[in-house]
Amino acid sequence: MSDYILNEEEQKVLIGLLYNQITFGTTLEVFGELSLEGIKRLDSLRSIMKNLLKNFGLIEKLNEDAYLVLGMPELIEKTTLEKWASDENNKHLQNRAKFFLKKFYGK
Repeated sequence: MSDYILNEEEQKVLIGLLYNQITFGTTLEVFGELSLEGIKRLDSLRSIMKNLLKNFGLIEKLNEDAYLVLGMPELIEKTTLEKWASDENNKHLQNRAKFFLKKFYGK
């Protein structure tokens, strides 16, 4: 089994690949284009990503907007989500913030 352990560089590449896939999947989720099975797979990818971010000590280093794009609102202050949801100047963040406020807070 030890032959299958990723070195640090491979882990960093994996984080980049996960980031790209999760952000694309989150866009599909926000626009209602993912099936329930797709959402479950996306949530699994998010869980893996969180573990890798913790492993590299990056949880506190990413901006909150990165967590929004990744669909990880539990790592964002609710007040920040509310601020983005009302920001007419950034539809990209606004649509996601509204989606996750409704999904996690029923707003």
